[in-house]
Amino acid sequence: MPPRRCLGLFAAAEVLGFKFVHGVQPHVYIERIDQEALRELGLSLEIAGHEPDVILRVPKYPEAVFRAAVERDGVPASDILQVWLDISNHPARGKDQASWILRHLSNAEGIAFESDPQVFELTHRNLAILNQRVELIHGDYVRLLGERHGGATKATIPRSSGTLLTRTAPHAALLHA
Repeated sequence: MPPRRCLGLFAAAEVLGFKFVHGVQPHVYIERIDQEALRELGLSLEIAGHEPDVILRVPKYPEAVFRAAVERDGVPASDILQVWLDISNHPARGKDQASWILRHLSNAEGIAFESDPQVFELTHRNLAILNQRVELIHGDYVRLLGERHGGATKATIPRSSGTLLTRTAPHAALLHA
């Protein structure tokens, strides 16, 4: 069975109609490195040192990426929530792109957890200033998020990372079209 694949990060944002940052190489999520799948995409693996046309990533949590993926004009792309999570700390203006997405999603809401009392208070004040619809909850996010979603989410959030932004391993290969 061929590996699942979809656009990710800024390329997915563009396909979903949320392009803001320009000039970033497209990222493609792929379930596993598969030579036949690469040939079908017109891609080849190259040695390090070459400027890639595409960055291939094998997701650390593939079900989180592929089950929620959407299709736009026949092109599979990670959903907007996954895009936002993955680009929020990306060095190529990821914070700008993430903020732009939030401003342009109508009726967007979020939930955040913070266990440190000082950080919680500062975050609470900052969210009020930004006028974002984000519910901020004081406490351990793994326990609280699990309670809110019947425990199903616990397995998808690595406790050691403290964040959902570590969904992918370092990119698996640099690709050229």
